[in-house]
Amino acid sequence: MSKLFETIGAKNPQYLLADPQGAQVIAISCEPGNGRVPRGMVMCRQASGMYAPAASADIASDNTLVVLDEAVDTSGNLLVAEDARAYRAGRLFASKILLADDQPLTADNMLVLRQQGILLDHLADDAPELVNHFVPIVYQANGGVGLPVTEMALAGSTYAVADNTFTAPADKEFDKWNTKADGTGTDYEAEDVYPAAAGLTLFAIWKVEYAYVTFDANGGTGTMAAGRVKVGAVYAIPDSTLTPPATKAFDKWNTKADGTGTDYAVAASYTGTAADLALFAVWKDAN
Repeated sequence: MSKLFETIGAKNPQYLLADPQGAQVIAISCEPGNGRVPRGMVMCRQASGMYAPAASADIASDNTLVVLDEAVDTSGNLLVAEDARAYRAGRLFASKILLADDQPLTADNMLVLRQQGILLDHLADDAPELVNHFVPIVYQANGGVGLPVTEMALAGSTYAVADNTFTAPADKEFDKWNTKADGTGTDYEAEDVYPAAAGLTLFAIWKVEYAYVTFDANGGTGTMAAGRVKVGAVYAIPDSTLTPPATKAFDKWNTKADGTGTDYAVAASYTGTAADLALFAVWKDAN
């Protein structure tokens, strides 16, 4: 197995010379106050998100390591982070990696990088190959219009959930994302953070934007166009344009054909909901 990186001197095994073939180059922000950091230094991401020399710090499963590809002076301004090129080294899983003497793994143990993964001078027989890889984040229209959208997130990184770009079904609008098509899974809003440990499929969940008010002649004749009402908007109940039965006149609207439901007078205010409203003409004796 060829090494893409070699040490710069036996006394400084934490210094690595980067070979540009195979490993992913990224930009990092270097923590101020660490003086001149040479090319090849193993850098560890701090809680602040900036990188500092790994030195002898214990490497745990949440440490992200990179190798500097250029020397950087971090002492020029202690308030400003210096940007530098680095090779991404992936993540180390301390419980899976052993030294020859079973001592805790530290950053000043020999490290060599292979493509986008990490190899060490000693590995447990059952240790997995550690490789930076990407996981798919798939968006499904779920009744809307548009082809599935797939974005790739670096495994182990934090991923911001995207906003909806699908066209909504008729009379509906986008509500949220969910991990199940029927909405019974985990909800995600746009810009929510997902720790990309594995791939994720998100389904668009749609909510009703417009509902309809329908009018039934209920013994009379004729038809009336349904009223289209935006959810939450106020709609004025119209007068009847239906032809009444013989000897009858229009009285009011009701939600039941026998008149035992809720009455709606002409010009009454109705606030739209996600459900359609069916109204039946109620007739009275003509004078």
